[in-house]
Amino acid sequence: MFSSIWPRIAEERYMTYMFQTAIDALGSSQGRDLEAYFANMGIPKDGQEELLLIPAPIAKGIASYVNLTRKLKPGHPYDLPLIPFEQRAGIKFLMEYDVDFSKATIDGRLSAGFDPEDALKKVSCPMLLMQANWSRDETWGLLGAMDDADVQKIRVLVKDLRYAKVDSGHAIHMGEPDWYLEQVDSFLNDALK
Repeated sequence: MFSSIWPRIAEERYMTYMFQTAIDALGSSQGRDLEAYFANMGIPKDGQEELLLIPAPIAKGIASYVNLTRKLKPGHPYDLPLIPFEQRAGIKFLMEYDVDFSKATIDGRLSAGFDPEDALKKVSCPMLLMQANWSRDETWGLLGAMDDADVQKIRVLVKDLRYAKVDSGHAIHMGEPDWYLEQVDSFLNDALK
């Protein structure tokens, strides 16, 4: 809600890096370069400037497997045997991702004229806010979508808010589907009373 809004996005180095990697690898004039995308994916290492990247042979292997499957099964391009659903969904997302979203986020077009605090103050219906794991790296900034300060700001601005935190990665609905459905069902049942 706040971390991807200009100008804060410029301060969130890891988030900006991820968006720029998508632009460079998935938006090239030669098409989507999954190998380049995976080769540049990484996570911060404590106290180090450089990211811990996926090793190049593994990135090449993943991309080759996806590309081969897409050629062999053009009608089912995401039917990747032995790959868990979450990863298949991630590959589908990457192959269909509109890189202009990344560009517009980084350059501020996406949030131009949008004031999240003002928008949140205007919420007049019940709202469910779910938060996954996050951390903050001293070099790379926020690792996640929102930190506790963002959540607190939302809690102050939205009058009728239900908040739930889960031990999960970013895609809560895929990582913890049962928990996710329980939260949504409970929220809707209470909201409709």
